[in-house]
Amino acid sequence: MQSITFPSGDRTLAGALFEPEAPTLSAVVFCHGAFEFKENWFDYARRLAERGLAALTFDFTGHGDSTGVRGTV
Repeated sequence: MQSITFPSGDRTLAGALFEPEAPTLSAVVFCHGAFEFKENWFDYARRLAERGLAALTFDFTGHGDSTGVRGTV
């Protein structure tokens, strides 16, 4: 698992990238619900990476480690 950040307007979103051992062109992006966090999906993302798919989990604005005010997009 690799911790990453990426810009979203004037905010910074925090994420976690799970990569398989072999290169792949396939990936899954997990989007959490209200008041949840990227860590809620770590188990699923890890399992997908073990099966050859890349997986990204991230915190929406104002959730977890992402900046900004919750409820703004």
